[in-house]
Amino acid sequence: MPDEATAHYFAIIDQLIEGHQWLEKNLGVKPRSGWAIDPFGHSPTMAYILKRSGFSHMLVQRIHYSVKKHFSLQKTLEFFWRQNWDLGSVTDILCHMMPFYSYDIPHTCGPDPKICCQFDFKRLPGGRYGCPWGIPPEAISPGNVQSRAQMLLDQYRKKSKLFRTKVLLAPLGDDFRFSEYTEWDLQYRNYEQLFNYMNSQPNLNVKIQFGTLSDYFDALEKAAEKSAQPLFPVLSGDFFTYADRDDHYWSGYFTSRPFYKRMDRIMESRIRTAEILYHLALKQAQKYKINKFLSLPHYTTLTEARRNLGLFQHHDAITGTAKDWVVVDYGTRLFQSLNFLDKIIGDSAFLLILKDKKMYQSQSSDTFLEMDTKQISQDSLPKKTVIQLSAQEPRIHFDFTFFHFLYFVNVKSPDFYLCSLLTSVSFHRPGSQLLHLLPPPWVSAAPSPSPA
Repeated sequence: MPDEATAHYFAIIDQLIEGHQWLEKNLGVKPRSGWAIDPFGHSPTMAYILKRSGFSHMLVQRIHYSVKKHFSLQKTLEFFWRQNWDLGSVTDILCHMMPFYSYDIPHTCGPDPKICCQFDFKRLPGGRYGCPWGIPPEAISPGNVQSRAQMLLDQYRKKSKLFRTKVLLAPLGDDFRFSEYTEWDLQYRNYEQLFNYMNSQPNLNVKIQFGTLSDYFDALEKAAEKSAQPLFPVLSGDFFTYADRDDHYWSGYFTSRPFYKRMDRIMESRIRTAEILYHLALKQAQKYKINKFLSLPHYTTLTEARRNLGLFQHHDAITGTAKDWVVVDYGTRLFQSLNFLDKIIGDSAFLLILKDKKMYQSQSSDTFLEMDTKQISQDSLPKKTVIQLSAQEPRIHFDFTFFHFLYFVNVKSPDFYLCSLLTSVSFHRPGSQLLHLLPPPWVSAAPSPSPA
């Protein structure tokens, strides 16, 4: 779940692409429903991105408690979220707002957490967790299944009064859950007995089952089709700033840990630069059969960099709300990826500017090119690369512009001088022409000036 306030849409879209490609390739699955229970407030931009990504539904949780109270009273916790500029319904996405304080089991079965906590079977006596309200769960057995089922169903019915259909969602989980097979057994076996009992009693008038979020929305839409009038209202706007109680507004994360927020933006720019140069260089390497160009390792590195960037969009990463040792891990991942991306940029640029492509086999980009800034560790400030100039050892300097950052390429040999500009940049040594740079394909070339 990415943050929705400080994350840039470039990174959010990039991580969706990376994640959805992985899901389709490895599991054959295309997601249809968004699940955002922990970002600190919710943005309509995220709803728009999900809609454009093929999603039909979404769920949100952390919204100001007064807003939740108002929506609960009006039975508008389920609505179509529409963009402000949309005069029709093209951007509509069906959204479910969870009504209570949190997303854990004590706050999802109904309005009374003291009762709901008794149905979190990870908290059975003798386990790692307990119920703060002082009443522990009981393992379900034939002797207590009737009373426990009626107690749970009472909470479900009270919660259902906040919605407009008879279809109810009761999420089952929490942070750091279902990581051990024992919890799967505890939760499933106890709930299975409760569900079997409820479904076997016609007088209870309930049908209950396990399901996915998409299963819920499918059932919800089916129920809504039976209504003669539109069942769900349309809403536009955002859900910031979040507060979970009183005036406890969660706004500090908008600006906390600015060093890493800056590193995130640099990472976005560097990834896009590396992607463009790598693509252009790969075509040249294939055309001239340059085997030394590390096409597969560079591709793997680009993928890893995208995943590290996507990981940093987490609602406890770019927000700056993680523990110190976790922040260091995030920073290290970004720092290492930046270094690897610099290598891709250097190798790709070097191949592109060589007039004689075969020279790439015997030369190294490190000999001729270096980045304009250097950073020695994940928590150090980047420093500009200083070029010492002298009459005995002249340098030639030019810059690339990709995305919205400048990248400078340094040519270290004193025997080169500038031959032409704009239509191409060449570096000429008497008797041979070594380096040649074409402008980006999207730039209109101007007439070349006379050779310098």
